[in-house]
Amino acid sequence: MTFLPLDFTILTAVRLLGDDDRWATRMPPPQRLSTELLEEGRAIPVARVQAMHEGKTPGTRKDVTTVGHHGDRAYLQVVA
Repeated sequence: MTFLPLDFTILTAVRLLGDDDRWATRMPPPQRLSTELLEEGRAIPVARVQAMHEGKTPGTRKDVTTVGHHGDRAYLQVVA
């Protein structure tokens, strides 16, 4: 059976996917971050983080894309 993109709408695609959260079932288990790593992240000034995301800090920009959500968690893909 062959499907074309025009065979689907947002409503039909959601029904076909069902209630299964395929993203969450394929994710690795949660990992604990060290206190040192958390503190290092918290020490970065908000303005610098914003500048990095906008590509204004030379040599430090990475493309960050949100690739999924599960509950209150967002899963990001970072491409160097």
